[in-house]
Amino acid sequence: MLSLFFLFSISLSVSSQSDQKDLDQAKLAKQFIGNWVSEIGTDTIAFMEIGHSGKGLYFHLEWKAKGETYSTARSVLGFTENYESVVLYSIWQEGIVGKDIGKFVSPKKLVMERFLSEGNHSISINEIEFPTPDTWTWTSKWRGMETTWEPLRTLKWIFTKVKE
Repeated sequence: MLSLFFLFSISLSVSSQSDQKDLDQAKLAKQFIGNWVSEIGTDTIAFMEIGHSGKGLYFHLEWKAKGETYSTARSVLGFTENYESVVLYSIWQEGIVGKDIGKFVSPKKLVMERFLSEGNHSISINEIEFPTPDTWTWTSKWRGMETTWEPLRTLKWIFTKVKE
């Protein structure tokens, strides 16, 4: 009986790993397409327009306080040559460039690390989850330029699809 349980456990583990390997990163990324809004503070929102460009995506992000835009960013999302990883390049209005790289680890969860253009120092781990077709959450575990993950600041935004 114990050996049967052991074989079943190994089977589930291998199945889970192969399922993750077989995730179609380009298809799953299409969940982002649309216009999205997140309330990020009192009278402050993040608005994101996301569209497709071939197999990739483009992003336009605006942060607004009391209706006035105070910051913007533009991004493009593509894939590594073998489509096993998602790569997102962003430029903020200040001219700072960042790169996020990661992958969908399940059909509803994307995990990415963010790097600034200066090098290979990861400044945050970002987890994006799609609980419904009309919402997704962005949770960022931020360390900035620190060399350890403590103290850790966590930001969480909930985006809701804007009805057209």
